[in-house]
Amino acid sequence: MSGVIVLNTDLTTLAILYRFAVTSVFKLNLTLTVKDEYTYFASGAPLVRGAEVRLTNPRRQYSETRYTTNETGYVIFEDIHEDRYTLFAQAEGHSSYSAVIIASPDMNEHELFLPRIAVKYTWTVTPTTVQDKYVITLDSTFETHVPMPVVTVEPAKVNTLPYELGEEDTMEFTITNHGLIRADDVRFALPLNHPYLNFNMVCTGYTWIKKDILEQ
Repeated sequence: MSGVIVLNTDLTTLAILYRFAVTSVFKLNLTLTVKDEYTYFASGAPLVRGAEVRLTNPRRQYSETRYTTNETGYVIFEDIHEDRYTLFAQAEGHSSYSAVIIASPDMNEHELFLPRIAVKYTWTVTPTTVQDKYVITLDSTFETHVPMPVVTVEPAKVNTLPYELGEEDTMEFTITNHGLIRADDVRFALPLNHPYLNFNMVCTGYTWIKKDILEQ
């Protein structure tokens, strides 16, 4: 609820903005469980260890940070007011998580899912002996034989300069799943907004090579 209170005199006018917020005095303990792909696919359903979880409510001037311990994957915020909170979580080797949640007697437990970053790409710029000439490489680092899909595409980088000079060619890309879990609904798309080049998919189907990495 908000509004304006106006005070008038013979000499001046003063407008005072007001806003009322209805809040609860009830307090509770909020339990958060941090999960990732290993929780669903690995033996023992491990939770995420060492995640940083932050809970904030600017209106109440509340901001607290907790860390999960070992493999428990649980964090507990004790004696907090029933209200809406902004929740942020991050962990090494995972994507971050952010959401607005409601903490109430009926909603005092929440699950967080932090996707694991199984594939990383790093650009490396190396100077050459020729002035203003550099060698740019793209290196990929990925996990193998892990209980989650780990999909890579080779080649990871394509030099388009020869094609911009009028050359035409057919390229072959290899999509590989290095994880122990099947990757469903994998999609491969060609660029649509290159300023000079048009890319066309010349194959009408795909050839899948099944490789049982569980036996490696």
